[in-house]
Amino acid sequence: MDSPAFLEGEFAGTAGFHGIDLAAHCDQLVAALAHAAEVSTARIHRLLDPAVTGLPAQLAAEPGPQAGLVTVHKRAVATSHYLRRLALPSAIGAMETSNGQEDVQSFSWEAVGVLVEAVRLTREVAACELLVVHQAFALSKRPVPEGLSAFFGSVADVVPAIVADRPFGVDLGHLLEHMV
Repeated sequence: MDSPAFLEGEFAGTAGFHGIDLAAHCDQLVAALAHAAEVSTARIHRLLDPAVTGLPAQLAAEPGPQAGLVTVHKRAVATSHYLRRLALPSAIGAMETSNGQEDVQSFSWEAVGVLVEAVRLTREVAACELLVVHQAFALSKRPVPEGLSAFFGSVADVVPAIVADRPFGVDLGHLLEHMV
Protein backbone atom coordinates (compact mmCIF):
# COMPACT_ATOMS: atom_id res chain seq x y z
CA MET A 1 0.00 0.00 0.00
CA ASP A 2 1.74 3.17 -1.20
CA SER A 3 1.68 6.15 1.17
CA PRO A 4 -1.28 5.02 3.27
CA ALA A 5 -3.44 7.50 5.14
CA PHE A 6 -4.87 6.64 8.56
CA LEU A 7 -8.59 7.43 8.36
CA GLU A 8 -11.19 6.61 10.97
CA GLY A 9 -8.99 4.00 12.59
CA GLU A 10 -7.95 2.24 9.38
CA PHE A 11 -5.23 2.62 6.80
CA ALA A 12 -6.36 3.53 3.27
CA GLY A 13 -4.24 3.52 0.12
CA THR A 14 -3.71 6.90 -1.48
CA ALA A 15 -1.98 6.04 -4.78
CA GLY A 16 0.90 8.12 -3.43
CA PHE A 17 3.53 7.10 -5.97
CA HIS A 18 1.50 5.77 -8.85
CA GLY A 19 -1.48 8.10 -8.88
CA ILE A 20 -0.11 10.81 -11.16
CA ASP A 21 -2.82 10.14 -13.72
CA LEU A 22 -5.53 10.68 -11.09
CA ALA A 23 -3.82 13.82 -9.79
CA ALA A 24 -3.35 15.23 -13.30
CA HIS A 25 -6.99 14.60 -14.24
CA CYS A 26 -8.20 16.22 -11.03
CA ASP A 27 -5.91 19.20 -11.69
CA GLN A 28 -7.35 19.57 -15.20
CA LEU A 29 -10.91 19.49 -13.88
CA VAL A 30 -10.09 22.13 -11.27
CA ALA A 31 -8.63 24.38 -13.97
CA ALA A 32 -11.76 23.92 -16.10
CA LEU A 33 -14.02 24.72 -13.13
CA ALA A 34 -11.97 27.82 -12.31
CA HIS A 35 -12.38 28.98 -15.91
CA ALA A 36 -16.13 28.34 -15.83
CA ALA A 37 -16.45 30.31 -12.57
CA GLU A 38 -14.48 33.23 -14.01
CA VAL A 39 -16.72 33.33 -17.10
CA SER A 40 -19.81 33.20 -14.89
CA THR A 41 -18.46 36.06 -12.78
CA ALA A 42 -17.85 38.13 -15.93
CA ARG A 43 -21.44 37.52 -17.05
CA ILE A 44 -22.68 38.70 -13.65
CA HIS A 45 -20.61 41.87 -14.05
CA ARG A 46 -22.20 42.55 -17.44
CA LEU A 47 -25.71 41.94 -16.15
CA LEU A 48 -25.22 44.58 -13.44
CA ASP A 49 -24.14 47.20 -16.00
CA PRO A 50 -27.03 49.32 -17.31
CA ALA A 51 -25.00 50.24 -20.38
CA VAL A 52 -25.01 46.57 -21.37
CA THR A 53 -28.53 45.53 -20.35
CA GLY A 54 -30.59 48.71 -20.24
CA LEU A 55 -31.77 47.60 -16.81
CA PRO A 56 -31.37 49.57 -13.56
CA ALA A 57 -27.81 49.85 -12.21
CA GLN A 58 -26.70 46.83 -10.19
CA LEU A 59 -30.18 45.40 -10.85
CA ALA A 60 -31.46 47.42 -7.90
CA ALA A 61 -35.19 48.03 -7.65
CA GLU A 62 -34.28 51.62 -6.73
CA PRO A 63 -30.75 52.45 -7.96
CA GLY A 64 -28.90 54.99 -5.86
CA PRO A 65 -30.34 54.38 -2.44
CA GLN A 66 -30.09 50.62 -3.02
CA ALA A 67 -26.95 48.65 -3.87
CA GLY A 68 -28.81 45.94 -5.71
CA LEU A 69 -26.96 42.73 -6.38
CA VAL A 70 -23.46 44.20 -6.18
CA THR A 71 -22.79 42.12 -3.06
CA VAL A 72 -23.69 38.97 -4.96
CA HIS A 73 -21.18 39.94 -7.64
CA LYS A 74 -18.52 40.55 -4.99
CA ARG A 75 -19.16 37.13 -3.51
CA ALA A 76 -18.76 35.55 -6.95
CA VAL A 77 -15.53 37.50 -7.50
CA ALA A 78 -14.11 36.39 -4.13
CA THR A 79 -15.15 32.79 -4.71
CA SER A 80 -13.65 32.79 -8.22
CA HIS A 81 -10.43 34.26 -6.85
CA TYR A 82 -10.18 31.51 -4.26
CA LEU A 83 -10.94 28.91 -6.92
CA ARG A 84 -8.20 30.34 -9.13
CA ARG A 85 -5.73 29.87 -6.26
CA LEU A 86 -6.81 26.23 -5.95
CA ALA A 87 -5.98 25.66 -9.63
CA LEU A 88 -2.27 25.30 -8.87
CA PRO A 89 -1.52 21.71 -9.95
CA SER A 90 -1.32 19.31 -7.01
CA ALA A 91 1.18 17.07 -8.75
CA ILE A 92 4.02 19.57 -9.11
CA GLY A 93 6.99 19.70 -6.77
CA ALA A 94 8.38 16.20 -6.21
CA MET A 95 9.96 16.02 -2.77
CA GLU A 96 12.13 13.35 -1.21
CA THR A 97 10.72 11.36 1.67
CA SER A 98 11.80 8.31 3.69
CA ASN A 99 15.41 9.44 4.02
CA GLY A 100 15.79 9.84 0.25
CA GLN A 101 14.40 6.42 -0.66
CA GLU A 102 11.20 7.91 -2.03
CA ASP A 103 11.43 10.92 -4.31
CA VAL A 104 8.08 10.98 -6.05
CA GLN A 105 4.69 11.74 -4.62
CA SER A 106 1.73 12.23 -6.91
CA PHE A 107 -0.38 14.00 -4.28
CA SER A 108 -3.47 12.40 -5.81
CA TRP A 109 -5.20 12.33 -2.42
CA GLU A 110 -4.76 16.09 -2.13
CA ALA A 111 -5.81 16.60 -5.75
CA VAL A 112 -9.11 14.82 -5.11
CA GLY A 113 -9.70 16.99 -2.04
CA VAL A 114 -9.05 20.14 -4.05
CA LEU A 115 -11.42 18.94 -6.77
CA VAL A 116 -14.18 18.41 -4.21
CA GLU A 117 -13.67 21.98 -2.95
CA ALA A 118 -13.57 23.33 -6.53
CA VAL A 119 -16.92 21.71 -7.32
CA ARG A 120 -18.44 23.30 -4.20
CA LEU A 121 -17.07 26.73 -5.09
CA THR A 122 -18.19 26.52 -8.72
CA ARG A 123 -21.72 25.66 -7.58
CA GLU A 124 -21.61 28.77 -5.38
CA VAL A 125 -20.67 31.00 -8.33
CA ALA A 126 -23.38 29.36 -10.44
CA ALA A 127 -25.92 30.14 -7.70
CA CYS A 128 -24.76 33.78 -7.73
CA GLU A 129 -25.28 33.98 -11.48
CA LEU A 130 -28.66 32.30 -11.23
CA LEU A 131 -29.82 34.84 -8.63
CA VAL A 132 -28.63 37.73 -10.82
CA VAL A 133 -30.33 36.34 -13.93
CA HIS A 134 -33.51 35.82 -11.91
CA GLN A 135 -33.47 39.48 -10.87
CA ALA A 136 -32.65 40.63 -14.41
CA PHE A 137 -35.73 38.84 -15.73
CA ALA A 138 -37.85 40.33 -12.92
CA LEU A 139 -36.73 43.88 -13.72
CA SER A 140 -36.86 43.53 -17.49
CA LYS A 141 -40.57 42.71 -17.50
CA ARG A 142 -39.84 40.44 -20.46
CA PRO A 143 -41.17 36.91 -20.35
CA VAL A 144 -38.77 34.14 -19.50
CA PRO A 145 -38.12 32.02 -22.63
CA GLU A 146 -40.47 29.07 -22.82
CA GLY A 147 -37.73 26.48 -22.32
CA LEU A 148 -36.62 28.16 -19.10
CA SER A 149 -39.97 29.16 -17.62
CA ALA A 150 -40.41 26.04 -15.45
CA PHE A 151 -36.83 26.31 -14.21
CA PHE A 152 -37.12 29.99 -13.30
CA GLY A 153 -40.51 29.28 -11.76
CA SER A 154 -38.76 26.88 -9.40
CA VAL A 155 -36.20 29.61 -8.64
CA ALA A 156 -39.06 31.96 -7.73
CA ASP A 157 -40.38 29.26 -5.41
CA VAL A 158 -37.25 29.46 -3.23
CA VAL A 159 -36.21 33.10 -3.75
CA PRO A 160 -38.66 35.85 -2.78
CA ALA A 161 -38.97 38.87 -5.06
CA ILE A 162 -36.06 41.27 -4.66
CA VAL A 163 -37.65 44.66 -4.10
CA ALA A 164 -35.02 46.12 -1.74
CA ASP A 165 -31.53 45.43 -0.47
CA ARG A 166 -31.21 42.48 1.87
CA PRO A 167 -28.55 39.95 2.81
CA PHE A 168 -28.51 37.56 -0.16
CA GLY A 169 -26.68 34.74 1.60
CA VAL A 170 -29.98 33.12 2.57
CA ASP A 171 -31.20 33.26 -1.03
CA LEU A 172 -27.94 31.75 -2.29
CA GLY A 173 -28.22 29.03 0.35
CA HIS A 174 -31.73 28.18 -0.82
CA LEU A 175 -30.55 28.03 -4.43
CA LEU A 176 -27.64 25.78 -3.51
CA GLU A 177 -29.93 23.52 -1.52
CA HIS A 178 -32.71 23.27 -4.12
CA MET A 179 -31.36 24.11 -7.54
CA VAL A 180 -27.73 24.15 -8.45
